[in-house]
Amino acid sequence: MEHIDGVEESQVSHLLTVYYLVSGHSYPHQQGHAELWYDRDDPCAAHISFLSGAGSTYEEPVTWEFARNLMGLGLQGLSGHGDVMFWPYQNGKPGWNGVVQIVMSLKSPDGDCLVLIPKDDVISFLRETYRLVPPRKERKIVRKALSRYLSEVLEWE
Repeated sequence: MEHIDGVEESQVSHLLTVYYLVSGHSYPHQQGHAELWYDRDDPCAAHISFLSGAGSTYEEPVTWEFARNLMGLGLQGLSGHGDVMFWPYQNGKPGWNGVVQIVMSLKSPDGDCLVLIPKDDVISFLRETYRLVPPRKERKIVRKALSRYLSEVLEWE
């Protein structure tokens, strides 16, 4: 995993090499690059973008947004339901590339995808996001932002 230089202190961004399985795709098993990112201004959400470019089947990055706490809960067991779910890969021996993985399941009308992300990368990413916004402090930031917005709107009138 590589930290991207020049990202503002209010953001966390990590480039990853991931392995993913896509349903209904002519090449269902692929290794590719993705970016996990987090912005303090949207403290409850985290994102993963599957990057375009060499070796990618995507012309543009494909981005999914999910609750940050789902990823954290997925380190210990199944978390989420519906479109985005996480769980640790525990099949008796370490996962892909000799590293324990976290599985991210993505479901859309266009198809389903399982993404294997090295567990250590997930832990490192979450630690950085928790440094910006500690767990259970998200609501406080949202309330402050909403209060600022409402006061600006009321001043404008």
